[in-house]
Amino acid sequence: MRTAFSIVAGDGTCRRTIATKVTSGASYRTPNGEDRSIRRTPTPTAPDAALTDGLSRDPPAPLRWTFDTVSVGSGPQEVVVSPDGDYVYVTNFYADTVSVISTADHSVTATVAVGDDPWDIAVSPDGCHVYTVNYFGGSMSVVRTRDHGVVDTISVGQFPKAVVVSPNGDHLYSAYEQSSTVRVIGPWRGAPGAGAFSAA
Repeated sequence: MRTAFSIVAGDGTCRRTIATKVTSGASYRTPNGEDRSIRRTPTPTAPDAALTDGLSRDPPAPLRWTFDTVSVGSGPQEVVVSPDGDYVYVTNFYADTVSVISTADHSVTATVAVGDDPWDIAVSPDGCHVYTVNYFGGSMSVVRTRDHGVVDTISVGQFPKAVVVSPNGDHLYSAYEQSSTVRVIGPWRGAPGAGAFSAA
C-alpha cells in the first residue's frame, strides 16, 4: 500500500522534504548520499501515518548572540580573517593603517602603516601575507603577518577598490571602480621575499 507523505530530514538547524509517496520498508538516498530505509512510526494522533527514517528533529533554540566592541583606526572599511582563525585584519581608510585583532581576546595586537586610503584587504591561503589595495594611493601594500612588516608596495593604478587571492596564492585580482576593469597581479622572477608580485 502506498501512502502519501513527506520524509523530513534534519540536522538540527533545518528541515527539508527529501522524498514523497513511498512505501514502508522502501529505501531511498538522502541528499548527502546516505542510504536509508523507511519504517512506520505510529503516533497517538495518527496511528496509521508517520512513516519516518528517524532523522527528523525539532530545530534547536535560537542562538543568543553576544557583542564586543574593538576600537581600531579611523574609517574602518573592510575585514578579513586569517586562515587559522587567530587574527582579524581591518583596513582603516582615513588612518592609512591596518589593525590586527587577536580573536582570542579581541585586542588590537598591531597597527600597520600601509599606503594612502586602504580600501579592501585579502589574506594569502597560507596566512603568511596580507594585501591591501590603497584607493587614492593607486598601490597595493604587501604585509608579512609574521612581524607585520610591509615587505612590498606595488603600483597597481588608480582607484583599486577590491582584491582577492587565488586559491593557490599565485595571483591576485583587483577591481577598479573608475575604469570598470579587473587587473591580474601575478608573480615575477625576482628575489625571494619582497617583490613577490607585479601588476600585469
